[in-house]
Amino acid sequence: MGLVPRCRMQSSAPLLTRRLLLLLLVALLLDLVPAFTGQHHPGNRRGRRPEGKRPSGKQPEDTPRTSTQSSDASHRTIPRFIPPSRARSSREAAYLAVLAADRDQAFIADYLADWSLRKRPSSSEIGLATLVANVACREAASLDFAIEALAGAKDGRGGRRSVKLKGRQRAVLRTALAQYKYCTRMPLYAIVNHAVELAKEYGGGIAFASFTNALLRKLHPDPTSLDKKASEADNTRVHQGEIFVHRGADGDIRPLPMPEGNSEKALATRLSYPPFLVKTLVQEFGKSHAISIMKASNTFPPVMARSRIPEAKAPKLSGEAIEDKEEKGMGTEVHSALDLSPEMAASSLSDSLKRGKASWETVESLPMALHAPSPLPYTLGVVHSDVLLQLLTQNDGWYITNGTPAGLLARLAQGAAKRVLADSAAEASRDPVLQVLDVCAAPGGKGLAVWDILQVQGRRVSLVMNDVNEAKKARIAENLARFGLSQEVQLTVGDGASLSKKDVANQTDSFVGSVIEQNGFDIVVLDVPCSNAGVLGRRPEARWRLKDGVFLKELETTQFSLLKHAEEELLSKTNRHAEIWYLTCSVLWGEDEGMIEKACKELGLEVVVDAENEGRPLRMKVLPGEGLKGAFDGGFGCALRRKASSHM
Repeated sequence: MGLVPRCRMQSSAPLLTRRLLLLLLVALLLDLVPAFTGQHHPGNRRGRRPEGKRPSGKQPEDTPRTSTQSSDASHRTIPRFIPPSRARSSREAAYLAVLAADRDQAFIADYLADWSLRKRPSSSEIGLATLVANVACREAASLDFAIEALAGAKDGRGGRRSVKLKGRQRAVLRTALAQYKYCTRMPLYAIVNHAVELAKEYGGGIAFASFTNALLRKLHPDPTSLDKKASEADNTRVHQGEIFVHRGADGDIRPLPMPEGNSEKALATRLSYPPFLVKTLVQEFGKSHAISIMKASNTFPPVMARSRIPEAKAPKLSGEAIEDKEEKGMGTEVHSALDLSPEMAASSLSDSLKRGKASWETVESLPMALHAPSPLPYTLGVVHSDVLLQLLTQNDGWYITNGTPAGLLARLAQGAAKRVLADSAAEASRDPVLQVLDVCAAPGGKGLAVWDILQVQGRRVSLVMNDVNEAKKARIAENLARFGLSQEVQLTVGDGASLSKKDVANQTDSFVGSVIEQNGFDIVVLDVPCSNAGVLGRRPEARWRLKDGVFLKELETTQFSLLKHAEEELLSKTNRHAEIWYLTCSVLWGEDEGMIEKACKELGLEVVVDAENEGRPLRMKVLPGEGLKGAFDGGFGCALRRKASSHM
């Protein structure tokens, strides 16, 4: 092209300026008229991307942009994995924990434990982060439904259309709504302001921050005032856990409605579960029972503790003592987010821990499904105070535990020494010491329970605790040192699917090693990797990994390989009464009863029958919500041994 005459450029300048201003105005409107219209999602100025296409040069949907890529993005580069040390507040820690869990990078509890060790927050800060992160993850589906409803995006036919948000943007809104639902003493403006800051920092900048502000401002600012009015009017109560919005021109305020009915789709949204998991539970338990299981798994499970000796005196701490210790600062010295449960956080933040409430509640009996011994071989109870919890963690006579595995092990260990070593005296080759291996032992609670319970039965026990890497071994060693068992228990490292007797012998002292290499183990405790379908209240992120049957099949393959290797390599071949104790924290048939059926059919095993307890098979399943005030999680346990014909 040739040069353009100067006079022509001057005459066209005003027109170019007007066009440029018009283009800038359109761009601004596209940025600030957010997804309320359903035309595009925040951060994407070009509108909706064609289905199935990704423009060349664009980043993946969930990859944060940097300041060099967007004029309104944060000035800080956002890495794919954001370490806990970056969090500057409890709410930011909750957001980052949710983001890490959503990306399958970490469990929420582990992420917040790392954060609390690095930042040393107060117990109230740990409580807030734990509560918000667990709710935001657990209730992701119902919170997303609320986001869609609040956005009010409509399609061309009058229906609701999906608001296009990135994962890191949804996490901002989920954590904000989680605070609104459960932190009833937190003012709305504080929730909104912090969410806007997170939106600027991690959500893409000003455009998404504006969207976040507008959406959250639709919430009613003070649900507790509605509570008071409702109580005065008709003696009803507004329940914690609802989202209240302004509806209609007359200012009518009502809870945001959730899908009604008991169709699998409605249940998946309202109770916040993957449709595949809802369908599986309904098929295995029936709709009514499945709903009960899902509701129980949507509660905050309590912290429980067991004594290490039978009939230990239950600890007592009055409400006055709690207040006194909190005033002296004990209530701010929680060492880890693992020390404060979501249940305690929820209770303390919603005023349900009233002065004078008992800090300890003894569990007199275990769920009926366990047919557990009476009296129990330990004192078990629910801890209602974080102050008492701290005292118990400093006492080597108590162990913080989940009540279900403790109950399963109590049942399996009932009479185990007599059962497993029934004819050891008649076999010259048998050592009278009970040889026990915990294959997947970290962090050590199951092995410690086995040790404590079997010691009570008057038999000498040689316990080896194994796990797959040095980091897990170190965690076990730390727990053993705390309870004074470092010299009593042997530790090994190895993959449970390939660990050999020789591997164990090479890592233990010569006497124990020679016995193991020659005879194997009398009891192999096999707490296998599983779906966590029985402990979804504690592991809220686990449910979102069950979106189809692929993950379950992979788990079942791993579980069977561990069982097969335990029978072929680890279980004693000289003791015909040797047992495998198979444990899961699942309630799904394929991981529990189905796996036992397969093992009996293909590995020549059989379920052990307890002759001293009405001939009941040692196969137990506990469902979420059973036991004292629904305190128990779901879990499964079964004792297996080789069929008599296998020894002939």
